[in-house]
Amino acid sequence: MNLVLLYFAVKYHGEWKSIYDALIKKEQISPGDLYDLEKSLQCKYTTILNNDYPEELKSVDHPPFVIFYVGNLNLISHNQNKLIFISNSNRIYTDNYLIKLYNDLNSANFIPVISTNLNIDVEKNFEHKMFICEKPILNYLYKESIKKSLYLSLIYNKNTKKDNFLECQINLMHGLLKRVLILPSENESLIHRKIECLSNRGSELMAIPDNANNNSMSNLWIKNGAKLVDRASDIINRM
Repeated sequence: MNLVLLYFAVKYHGEWKSIYDALIKKEQISPGDLYDLEKSLQCKYTTILNNDYPEELKSVDHPPFVIFYVGNLNLISHNQNKLIFISNSNRIYTDNYLIKLYNDLNSANFIPVISTNLNIDVEKNFEHKMFICEKPILNYLYKESIKKSLYLSLIYNKNTKKDNFLECQINLMHGLLKRVLILPSENESLIHRKIECLSNRGSELMAIPDNANNNSMSNLWIKNGAKLVDRASDIINRM
């Protein structure tokens, strides 16, 4: 059955309803197609039937049937101190207070869950990190050797329509954890939409104020009710 789930996940690009419909209708698959797929698969995966499937995802609406990954899947159950980091990719974080905040969170064994468009200046401050991929998992195969990181995606093929990416990414983010940290950055419609989707699904929003730009994304969300945080202890005490 795992191979059947894998086949439909690849064929339907991680779209839950399409996979569900194929299972209900008992869509036919040739044994040869299953064999070819298993032989050609270039990354690791887990299905909702497996013991290593994340427990957090089993209780959400429409849990993913298959998760593709590169890296160390055990990071999901490593501890409960996981936090989504969201930002515009163009901001370089060199402010001393931000670097101190990241280092303090790392010392408290936090694992940042990062959109893969986020600037690398954030991730380098943490020993372990998880990435919710904004592209199909095949784009991240070169990360295989990184044992302290985990790349997750519901999409396998590189030729997947871009419209599927955001919904799949939001499903993984909200399913795995319920707290979001908005970093200081320029407002951007796609990032704003992502935060809005997470907020509508009940995620707790926290935001670091941006002293350089009153109209930045984090300041706008603070005005809309996000919890203002400016030090690691503000975040740790809410976990």
